[in-house]
Amino acid sequence: MVQTALQVLSLALRDVLDVAFPLALLLAALFVALLLIGLLDRDRFRGVLGNLSANAAQIGRWALALLALGAGVLLLDIVRRSVDLQLSGQQHARYTNTADPNTSQTVQQAPTITYLNERTYTRTLTLPPALLRRVGEDGVQVLSPYLQDPSADNIVRLRDQFTRSGQDVVFTREATLQTQEYIVLDSSKVSTDLKFVDAAGGGRQSYYNAAFQGTYSFKNPLNTPATIRFAFPLPNGSGTLQGFSMTVNGQPYSAADLSEGSVWEGSVAAGAPVTIAVTYRHQGSRGWSYDLSQRREPVKSFDLTIRADQNAKFERYSLFPTSIERAAFGGPRRCTGSFRMPSPRRM
Repeated sequence: MVQTALQVLSLALRDVLDVAFPLALLLAALFVALLLIGLLDRDRFRGVLGNLSANAAQIGRWALALLALGAGVLLLDIVRRSVDLQLSGQQHARYTNTADPNTSQTVQQAPTITYLNERTYTRTLTLPPALLRRVGEDGVQVLSPYLQDPSADNIVRLRDQFTRSGQDVVFTREATLQTQEYIVLDSSKVSTDLKFVDAAGGGRQSYYNAAFQGTYSFKNPLNTPATIRFAFPLPNGSGTLQGFSMTVNGQPYSAADLSEGSVWEGSVAAGAPVTIAVTYRHQGSRGWSYDLSQRREPVKSFDLTIRADQNAKFERYSLFPTSIERAAFGGPRRCTGSFRMPSPRRM
């Protein structure tokens, strides 16, 4: 600590000497000029000395003001160097007594809603006698390069049929697969509060504490009951995630495993609406963004509200907010983006 203080003081004094050296040269030049005036013109020299003695008090006050200004500049330089060394020590220290947030730019993706459906696909192959003999010797697996893999997880039923057509045999396979059909969200209302923490407050880098709230509404588009799956992915690039909760039509839902996000699956009556609310808190830095969808799909109604205690900057090619509100007297900023579309529209 003492060595650091001495180093800071020596660096500050070196800066002062860098400024004092040309000033001393200027004063020496003025002194030499006065001596030359005294040798060449004694009467003018006596007049200059008289003026200096008459204004000695005022000159002394200016000298004290300049001295105080120089001392203040020296003190500010010492404080600046001390703070820089302290922050540099925190940045490169192997151990620290403060929490260092593990954060990066956060991207929250929109959820996906699907319903389970069954589709039947038919594949027909004409088998010549030679290939038919191989099927008789080695089994139907000889045709596997041309058919759907029967061990796939989404296979529900398989039906094979052989019919003769002259010397050839016609092989027909009907495969019933379980597929996921996407459902368009009727409305998405998302809000995020960002509270920034300065690096000088104890951390090594600036970060923010975020509180996320999302409410999503959709309905069963079929005329029959359907099994619907709502998958909400966790934010990418976030730090500590806390207080994650999900409610389905007002009823709390707790997922057993959040490693792949929270997935709700349930039976929904024909045309019945479903409202799911998601809340959580996390840490992030460098930025926050909401990814509407990784697919080109219709968007009906989307509202996004971001509250931040710092001025917001928006990435290029992103959806710019429809309104920005700034509180008076330096209060928290509020950026609101609303996109209401009465009919489906491609984004």
